[in-house]
Amino acid sequence: MFHIYGDSVTKSIAFDEKGALKTVTDNFIKRAAEACGLALNNRSLFGATITKGRQLLKRFPKDFSPGDQVLLAYGGNDCNLPWEVISADPEASPEAKTPIKEFTAHLSATIDELREKEVEPFLMNLLPLQPKRFFDAVTQGLHSDVILQWIGDIQEIYRWQEGYSQVVMETAARKGVPLFDARSVFLSHPHYEDLLCHDGMHLNDEGQALLTDAFSQFLKTYVK
Repeated sequence: MFHIYGDSVTKSIAFDEKGALKTVTDNFIKRAAEACGLALNNRSLFGATITKGRQLLKRFPKDFSPGDQVLLAYGGNDCNLPWEVISADPEASPEAKTPIKEFTAHLSATIDELREKEVEPFLMNLLPLQPKRFFDAVTQGLHSDVILQWIGDIQEIYRWQEGYSQVVMETAARKGVPLFDARSVFLSHPHYEDLLCHDGMHLNDEGQALLTDAFSQFLKTYVK
């Protein structure tokens, strides 16, 4: 069995034409698994962090049998900042949902826990944000000018999120875990922002199509 534990990207949350959230059922995970003839169990949740992922892994111990494989896809919510707090008090010193040292420790521990169950872990890094669209989305209804002053530069949002993606990549290398480098797949596209919804972070149909091909190749290479 091939398992997915991740957030809204692997859950395939997107925005419809009216700007409402929807779940894309015919998504890159499902398409790639079907193309490779894999039985799939997707436990991804909208808004999930690595802490939530560890809780889910403990909640569903019967999901796994020795020899199973699981893709962990976290970090996008872990790196998120409390924008409401910043908007209300620019002198505050808020932390990310999961500070980066904690994120690193949780990710490493999760890999160890899976291996103890004789389950093979894989990692997926973070898709690149389109920072201006992301900023507009997360500051809607807030004091965007105050938040911009606090972060100093809209591009800092990109760099901040990129730091968590780098942790995923470094952890994969350090622990000897296969990495689905979705970020490089997107950045190899001349206009990766065209692959994202208007919020600058979730996949649109074109993004789903691109990742379908890349993830299929990854599965063919690494999945038994």
